[in-house]
Amino acid sequence: EPSKRLALFVSPSAARWVVVGDKNLGPLYGIEPGKRSRNELGAFATINYQKKFNDKLNFRSKLDMFSNYRNNPQNIDLFWTNVLSAKITKFINFSLNVDMIYDDDTENVNPLKGPAPQWLQLMGIGFAYTFKKK
Repeated sequence: EPSKRLALFVSPSAARWVVVGDKNLGPLYGIEPGKRSRNELGAFATINYQKKFNDKLNFRSKLDMFSNYRNNPQNIDLFWTNVLSAKITKFINFSLNVDMIYDDDTENVNPLKGPAPQWLQLMGIGFAYTFKKK
């Protein structure tokens, strides 16, 4: 029986492009100096998880994984997004987002340490109103 909370997608053949707007930033993302992009061919998988605790509290998580066949396929790039959302009142919502990116081709500020995860955390309180048709 399929799960309503968990979904998995696997592709043995996928393409990935990394693009930067500033050529000077390229080497920080594994792009050859003077170029704006690089492409990769590899395997891709994604896992989606969702848990609705009640009508007011929900958690979603998505993990994307990519392995570049042409360069260190054993080193898997990770893109992980987590969202906890809550309905505080009829009009007020709260959300907490935590994202993590690990790309083996990126350079660390400290070259002796190698690639490191990048973290993004967001917290928001918002106003929501649904317009209904008459």
